[in-house]
Amino acid sequence: MLSIAHVIGIFSPEHGGPVVSCKNYAIGQAGRGHRVTVYALEGYPGCSPAMSLPMPVGRQVGLVDWPPKIGASRCLKNKLAAAAAYDIYHLHGIWLRAMLYGYQAARWNQRPYLVEINGALDPLELATKPLRKKIIRRLFQNRILREAPCIHVNSEREAEHVRELGFRGAACGDPGWI
Repeated sequence: MLSIAHVIGIFSPEHGGPVVSCKNYAIGQAGRGHRVTVYALEGYPGCSPAMSLPMPVGRQVGLVDWPPKIGASRCLKNKLAAAAAYDIYHLHGIWLRAMLYGYQAARWNQRPYLVEINGALDPLELATKPLRKKIIRRLFQNRILREAPCIHVNSEREAEHVRELGFRGAACGDPGWI
């Protein structure tokens, strides 16, 4: 049995794909007997609260600090830091500070982590709010991706975008991982 921490920025139902994927991973893993907790941000203006999950999936929510654009939350950071070490940390997305907290928890606990890109490195996505993303990449995101044992992509095209930016990750034996 593994203990798995899923870290996602926004976990509100209106945010679609990544939220649904994270929820399905967590429920499926818990159904196989693993200890699973989802760590998420809550309190973005105009967003509904973070989704609830069926037992035995755990959920830890941290209110987003101001300004909410960068996804910082002292509360979520403290919850991840105080939790017992998980066997693996699964980071869903890349732009919010919540991913930095998941990375830090994995490093502090000397545990592996993986990053699921969710289309965030597509050239069109990078062209949206490029200055903000350039700053985030330099502050922490490039380091997280460079050091990631696994980078999870959802298509060959997404894998190409990741490789073009110089990130490799470890080969995990599945075409969905680079």
